[in-house]
Amino acid sequence: AQKALSALERVASRFRESSGVEGNKTSFASAARLRVAALRAALAAAEEESAATGALSLGAWRRCSGIFASLSSLWAHARDAEAEAERDAHELFRRRVKGPTAAEALEAAKASAAETLEAAKAS
Repeated sequence: AQKALSALERVASRFRESSGVEGNKTSFASAARLRVAALRAALAAAEEESAATGALSLGAWRRCSGIFASLSSLWAHARDAEAEAERDAHELFRRRVKGPTAAEALEAAKASAAETLEAAKAS
């Protein structure tokens, strides 16, 4: 199971490196799907082993530990990506809908006044 996961991750990383920006998002999603599918297969193999023998071997315990660590990593990455997308959407909405705050308007006025002063000094 670990060899299969490593092979899938290598293939996904090569595809990710050769893709463009938009393809990059697609390849990340594809790599995550492949990784989850491989993890499911590894868990199914561990479940079959435990059903057949009545217990998990030490190697199976280690594989399961690796599987759960990988799932945890995937979940954390997905959570962070979702939070970043939400922040970006919120910022875009704020810029499109809401006018400038008083502080932003004051900064813009100061910058405009400074430009006018510089232009007057230059002439």
